[in-house]
Formats: sequence, C-alpha cells, structure tokens
Amino acid sequence: MEITKTDFGKLVDGTKNFCIPVYQRRYSWTKNNCQKIFCDLEKIAKRKKETGEYCTHFIGSIVCTSYRANPECPQYTIIDGQQRITSLMLLVKALYDLADDEILKKRIIKKFLINEDYDEQQKYKLIPIEYDRGVFNKIVDGHLSELSETDKKSLVYKNYELFKLLVSNSKYSVSELHNSVLYLIMGNIVLEGENPQQIFESLNSTGKNLTNADLIRNYLLMPTDYDKQVLLFNNYWKKIESCLEVINKNDIGSNLEVFLICYLCMKKESDALIFEGRRSHINTKTLYFAYTEYFENNPELSKEAFLKDLKDYAELFSGFVKKGPLSKSSILIYQILVELNIMSASIPIMYIHNQYRNSEIDADLYEQLLSDLASYLFRLRVRNQIIGYQEASLILQRYHRRNELVKNNYRQNFTFALCQSSGSVAFPSDEEFRNDVASCQFYSMFKGNQGRIILSYFEKHLSNETVDVDDASIEHICRNYSDPHLWGSSDHAT
Repeated sequence: MEITKTDFGKLVDGTKNFCIPVYQRRYSWTKNNCQKIFCDLEKIAKRKKETGEYCTHFIGSIVCTSYRANPECPQYTIIDGQQRITSLMLLVKALYDLADDEILKKRIIKKFLINEDYDEQQKYKLIPIEYDRGVFNKIVDGHLSELSETDKKSLVYKNYELFKLLVSNSKYSVSELHNSVLYLIMGNIVLEGENPQQIFESLNSTGKNLTNADLIRNYLLMPTDYDKQVLLFNNYWKKIESCLEVINKNDIGSNLEVFLICYLCMKKESDALIFEGRRSHINTKTLYFAYTEYFENNPELSKEAFLKDLKDYAELFSGFVKKGPLSKSSILIYQILVELNIMSASIPIMYIHNQYRNSEIDADLYEQLLSDLASYLFRLRVRNQIIGYQEASLILQRYHRRNELVKNNYRQNFTFALCQSSGSVAFPSDEEFRNDVASCQFYSMFKGNQGRIILSYFEKHLSNETVDVDDASIEHICRNYSDPHLWGSSDHAT
C-alpha cells in the first residue's frame, strides 16, 4: 500500500484514467454534499483574499488499485472515493463553462477532464459506471442538447447544474475558484497486493450502509480484473437487476434481496447456517455472510457459472410475478407470490419449475404440483398463517429426499413433503378447513385482492361458473354455505 498526500489537481494531472468499477453504486451525492464541498472551496478563496496566502483543506481520501500499467496512460480503478472525484469533475466542468478566459478553459480541460489525442475509451480522465457514463461524457463534451429527459433527472446532471448555479452566485471569480481547487488536499492510497474487497468493506462500514445486493455483487466481481468485471456485470448482474426492476421500479433493492434469499435457500435446500457462532437462518441480516459461506463450501464453483445460473433464475422469478400471466400455472404462481404475498413459496416453485424446464415432469404434472401447493397455502392463509423461508426450504428438502427414495412418483412425494409440515403450518384437514372458512373474517383479514383470490377459488370449486377474480366477492359463495358437503375433498383441493 502506497499512501501519499496530494491535491486534486496533481491527482488527475497528466495522461491517466480513473475507472469506477461496475460493482460500485451509482453516483449519489446530494445537494448538501455538493454545497459543502463548494463552501470548502470558497473558504480557501476567502483566505487568499484576506491574507494573500492560500490555505489547504483536506477533503478525504481516494483509494485505488493500478489496473493497467500503461506508461503512456496509466489506469486505476477506484475502490473508494468515486462520489468525491465525480463531484469535483462536475465542479471544474462548471468552472470551465462559466470561464471567459480561453487560456484558463484550455488549462481546465487538459488538467482535469480530458486526455488529449486519445480514443474514446481513454479520452476521459474519469470513466464512471455505465449507468452514469453517458450523461457524464455529454456534460464533459459540452453536448447538453443531446441529453434526454431521463438524463436530466440523473444526479450527475442535477449536481452539474447546481455547481454552475453556485459558481454564478459566488462572490469569487471563476479564476479565484479554479486556483482554490488546487488547494483541496486528498490522501491518495494505491493498493499493492492488499485484498480490495476487505478494504472496500472496511472503508464503507461507517458511511451509507451497503445493501446485501451491493456486498454480494462486489464479492462476485471485485476479485477479477476490470475487463472481466465489465464482462460479468454486463452479461449477468446488469440483467439480473434489470429483470427484477420490472417487478417494482421503486423497490429494486427489496425485489433483489428477496430473490437472493429464496435462490440460496433453494440451492442449499435449507435456510440454516452458523452465524457469529450461533445457529441462525438466511435472512436480511445474514444474507451476505450466507453467500460467502456458500462459496467457501463450494470452491469448485466458478463466479461466472454462478452468475449465469443466478441470472436464469432471476428471469424466472421476474416472470413469476409480472402482471398479466398467460397460462394456468403462471396464474397460480402469480396469485401465490403476489396476490397472497407469500414470496417464500418461490423456493419450492423455482425448484419445481426447473424440473419442468428440464423435462423431468410434464406440463400436467407441473400444474398438479402447483395446485397442491396452492391448496396448502390457501388453506393456511384462511387460517391467517403463511410459510416462511425455513418451512419453504424444508418442504423442498423433504420433496428432494423423497424423490431420491421413491423414483418417478413426483406428486405423491410432493404431497408427502407438504403433509409433513407441523405446528402452525401443518396442512389443515378438510374438517379444519371447513371450520376455518366458517369463522374467517374475510373483509377484515384480507387486504386488496387477497380475499377475492380466495373467494374465487371457492367459487370455482363450488360451481362451473367462470369467475372474474377482480369482481369476485363474498356474495358469490353465500348461497352455497347451506350445503356443507361441498367444502371437502379427499385430495386436499381448495
């Protein structure tokens, strides 16, 4: 590790690239962050005006690794400090755009922003992550007319406009502010053999918390070189995020985290682990640890093969919960996972679907297994119970083990796995279910579409009438309460 003290101008001066790795977050500095660093800049300018001497101001550290030791254009990946360096680049571009002195403008471009006489790949001194790169490059190139409405909603553009406003309203000139930038002092830490993942986690432990998805993505991508990171990110992780974002664009982090929990429980056929010396379960607190442990226990598993499998299941998971399913099986899955909000059920569902996808079971058997699972989950839901990750994992575990003991007997094996559940999540018998239905307070217990979903299944069981789920209500089934024989079935159908 090499540690030096430098100013921002010296850090970026000369022909070089600073690459923001694909595992980093998007640029996210707030208005307050930008105003604070501009205030620091004005303090330097004020001191110069009052005393005739510049004072230095320490603004933090940049931690990077040497990525490509090209003597003509060295390249570095930034482990920590991307928010700071991106903001300073936007600030000096604002100074450039408001400067009247052409000599000063050329100095700013050459020193801070552009590597002259280099191609597009090495032209910009800062190479942000892909999500921010297009907007950043257009700003640096002065192509503001090419910015889309989406581009203008990005923090990169908003903070660039903020810096222009701050410079315009400052009582100090562009030249005075530019000279003050040269006295913003930073620690420049270049790693030489240290573990970048450990350094990154340590540096970020006291700042804005990294999500489980952030940590897992970093764990998978960080050990590889920059070119490989870009390849793995674009081919796999970016597509994982993209397909899950379709579910709920306002909550991609939650979608991804739920999927990551369900995926690992499915792969392990268990949610159990030892965490901090105690028995624990895979959940939001232990998720990152669970993934690192999984890789330690499976050293033969390559990161690329794992990411490919993760992407395939993420696309499957996304397809399960999209509105407007086309088949009977996808309607069942959608109602279980989304309408009844039993996301843990995706653990056995993904496994069963993979059996179908691999032609181990046919379409009819696939729908029968889903129907049996729906029957179990609907009966529990009327009792105001749902299964968690632990019970969903145990169902899958029992089903898998039973299939190894009793070959080609999938439905009976799955029924066995469901009926082995005990306690509050035991499979309700027909008599118990009839009693639950009779005492269930549908209007108060079920919110949104949940009551209609359950009532529509009652209606389909009680008559041949085609039911529109969106219009189903308790009145559809009241006329049938008088015949108790209609509420039972020998095979646990809902």
